[in-house]
Amino acid sequence: MAFDTHSLEAYSLVATAPTPASSGTSLVVTSGQGSLFHTGQNCTVWPIGSQPLTTNSEIVRITNISTDTLTITRIQEGSAARSIIVGDQIANTITPKVLTDIEAQGYLALATFTSTATVASTTLAAFSPAFTITFTVPATCHGVKVTVNCSLAVAALSIGVSLGLYESTTLLNALTYSQAVSADYTYISFVTYVSAPSAGSHTYNVYGATASNTLTLQAGTANNSISTNP
Repeated sequence: MAFDTHSLEAYSLVATAPTPASSGTSLVVTSGQGSLFHTGQNCTVWPIGSQPLTTNSEIVRITNISTDTLTITRIQEGSAARSIIVGDQIANTITPKVLTDIEAQGYLALATFTSTATVASTTLAAFSPAFTITFTVPATCHGVKVTVNCSLAVAALSIGVSLGLYESTTLLNALTYSQAVSADYTYISFVTYVSAPSAGSHTYNVYGATASNTLTLQAGTANNSISTNP
C-alpha cells in the first residue's frame, strides 16, 4: 500500500475560510506557505490560541494545491465538521491514519510460502533448477525485509560443485565445494538476506552454477527446502 505524503513543519494560518465555513472544500493559507503542504495528506484545522481537541478541530484531506489555495475533503478519520474561520491554524499532524497505515503493513503475516517437491538425485547444469520455492508478497506487505534460507540434505556431492540461490536468474548467493561428499545427511546451508521485495510473486531457485556435476539429495521435502522469514 502507498503511504500518505508527509511534510516537514507544514504549518500555516487560514487566510481565506471555506464557504460555507463548515462544508466548503477550499481554503487559502498564509501567502507563500501553500508550498509547505502536499496533496495526498491529512491535516488538522483548529482555532488559534488553543490545542486541537475533538471538540474544536477537524481533520481534512488535501486533494489539490494551487499556489496557496488548498482543495480539501472534509471530516476525515471520524472528525467532526468545524466552522473554519480566518486565523484558524492548519498543520500536517500525526493523525490515527498515519499509525494505522503502518500497522496495516502486517509484518507478522508477510506472505504465503509454497515449496515444490524435491528429487532424490539430479545432475546440475547451469540454470537448471534442482528445486524451487514461490511466494507471494501481498500488496499490503510490500517493502518488508525478508531472509531467504536454503538447506540441502546431501547424500553425494562431486568435487567442484557450485550451487547458487537465484531469484529467477539473478544470483543472490553461491557456494563452491572443493571436496567430494559421500555421507548421509551432510547438510549444505546458505542464507541470503533479501531486502524489501516488491508486491507480487517471487520465485527462488537452487541452480547448479557449473555443468555436469552430480548432486545427490536425500529424498523428501522435509530435508531439502528453501524458506523465508519476515
